[in-house]
This record gives sequence, structure tokens and C-alpha cells, in this order.
Amino acid sequence: MKNDIINFVNNLKMSAMIRFVFIANLIDAALTLLWVDMGIAIEANPLMRFVLELGPIWFVGCKISVILLACIILWNLRHLVTAKAVALGSCLLYAGIIGVHLLGCMQSFCY
Repeated sequence: MKNDIINFVNNLKMSAMIRFVFIANLIDAALTLLWVDMGIAIEANPLMRFVLELGPIWFVGCKISVILLACIILWNLRHLVTAKAVALGSCLLYAGIIGVHLLGCMQSFCY
């Protein structure tokens, strides 16, 4: 079982996962700005909430910078199974975040 999981993670395409994380981060930033501007939601992350209070340019710049740095580190460590596992976890996390945004959209605009 353990070898099956390691083989599964090892065969994942690192470039696709990193692209997904970066693009999902951009979508998350845009939708967060939209929800906050509309007064529908607040930024859930206290650190990013502080950055958002500095202004939207700071918020987006910080989100892009942090995720870009993480993506570069993961890419440079792409030969390690651990890096692929972290990238997969990041993909799942961002898929969940985008899902929350979509649910919020459905609740806000469809009712």
C-alpha cells in the first residue's frame, strides 16, 4: 500500500500541479477582492487580512510573491517525492478554496 501511494505521487506531473496552484492563487485573489469589496466576506487568513487592509495592490502582490516563491522552491525540488506530495496537497487545498468561492457565488447570486 505504501509503495502504491509513493508510485502514484511519483508519477504526478509537477509542472501541471505548479501551474494549477499559481492560477488558482490568482483566481482566489481576484474573488477574495470581489467578495470583500462587496461586503459579502472577509479574508479568512489573519495575516493576509492585515495585508489587504494596506490595499488591494499589496494584497495581490503579496499573494503572488509568496506563491511564486513556493512554486519555484517546489520546482527546484521536483525530483523529491516529498515535493510532489506538497504540490499535490497544495492543489487539493486550492481546489477546496475555489470550491468555497463557487459555493459563495451560488449562494450570493442565485438566491
